Amino acid sequence: MAKTSRKKKKIWYEILASKEFNNSVIGDTISALPDSLIGRTIKISLSDLIRNPRKQNIQLTFSINQVKEKANTELTNYELSSSFVKRIIKPGKNKIDDSFILKTKDDIQLRVKPLLITKSKVQKSISTTLKSKTKEHLTDYFKKNNFSAIISALISYKLQKTLKDHLKKTYPLRTFEIRVLKKIKSRKL
Repeated sequence: MAKTSRKKKKIWYEILASKEFNNSVIGDTISALPDSLIGRTIKISLSDLIRNPRKQNIQLTFSINQVKEKANTELTNYELSSSFVKRIIKPGKNKIDDSFILKTKDDIQLRVKPLLITKSKVQKSISTTLKSKTKEHLTDYFKKNNFSAIISALISYKLQKTLKDHLKKTYPLRTFEIRVLKKIKSRKL
């Protein structure tokens, strides 16, 4: 007797952005098993998500974490495009990069990579002071705010403007950006 194989019918699922973006639709995917969608990632430009062409230099990565009738996601990565970073760096200026891990009020660990560009060439001591003040200010800010509030401030450019104004007292900056903000997955033993 011949064996008959039954293939499960594949179903289309809408992918929704996280609650910081009002659960708006960011795409569609097809799958036979809804559990197989968990962990998939989708990259989208912030300009496509909020319908603002000025934000086309920011890429967001969402990871599917729950599937019911629709696939719900969480924001896992915020990143400036490398072409934008190259475009804003000019000769005769200092580019100051840093990278550190911070914890939010709701206990989420984030890798933060700020980018500072000075108005003119500076001494090593000034760039070191700018780095330490940036880390100090961001540490305080992240301890007082939850992840959703941090993302809202980052997208509305309030966080960058506040920090740029704070660092102006040390040395005037041409640009202050958060180049990368990435969730760090906790290891389960």
